[in-house]
Amino acid sequence: MIITINNILDSLYKEPTLGYGGFHRTPAEARSTRGDLITHLGEVQLCCDWLAAQDIGQKVTDRSPSSYGLKHAVEFAAGKYVSNGCFILACIIMKVPLRRYGHSHPNAGCAVKRRRCNRKLHGDKANRAPFYAEFRPIHRLPTAQEALGASAARR
Repeated sequence: MIITINNILDSLYKEPTLGYGGFHRTPAEARSTRGDLITHLGEVQLCCDWLAAQDIGQKVTDRSPSSYGLKHAVEFAAGKYVSNGCFILACIIMKVPLRRYGHSHPNAGCAVKRRRCNRKLHGDKANRAPFYAEFRPIHRLPTAQEALGASAARR
């Protein structure tokens, strides 16, 4: 799924307390960092690509991983920084069930399933970070720019 600014704006309308770092107590506190969610469209797209490769549960339980831990799993898989707010926004866009931990807590529990069998998909990298390796790696098509760069490198 290709993420557009309209997807982001619709999701921000549903969650007025969401900012770049995660949830805030009030919409007024979140307003100062909401623009960063729009300018970091690539981070949101990366999180959506990662979520599309995962097993998603029906509901959030007490054993469900946190958005903060999952954001690190995306960084592990992609090798790039991703903010907590961008990950939560991607969950909202991809309709992944979430439950906010509390009114003053920036993180949320997410219904993404862990699987120990996914560790072998990551190879040697899995030994360094076993928790992150319990999720599937990102399988996405390269962008047109990446494809052009790869074909130029082969010549």
